Amino acid sequence: MPIDFLTYSTKALQCGLSVMPAVEDGSKAPYGKSPDDRRWKQFQTELPTHNQLRAWYVSHQLRNIGYVIPLGLYRTFPELYREYEKAVHTRDYNKMKRLELVAAGKITEYADAF
Repeated sequence: MPIDFLTYSTKALQCGLSVMPAVEDGSKAPYGKSPDDRRWKQFQTELPTHNQLRAWYVSHQLRNIGYVIPLGLYRTFPELYREYEKAVHTRDYNKMKRLELVAAGKITEYADAF
């Protein structure tokens, strides 16, 4: 049974998670016209619209979902990042969102210290 990427990405969006297509070469790089395309950066601070999801997964028939990891999570809080990765692999969207909220609080505390 084929994976319904629109359904998965919509569920993630409904949980407040930012998603966008990833390239299909296994590199986890964001989908774009060139390696210099940085459209994914906007999705670190805003969510895609349902129309964007439909365009990516229905019109263009893209077949990879990339979860846009909250800014600073990987480098600043690697233990949270590892938990986030586990949640991504099990499609535990609620846990992903909880971890994003924890990370956002930690990143804010970290930034306020400077």
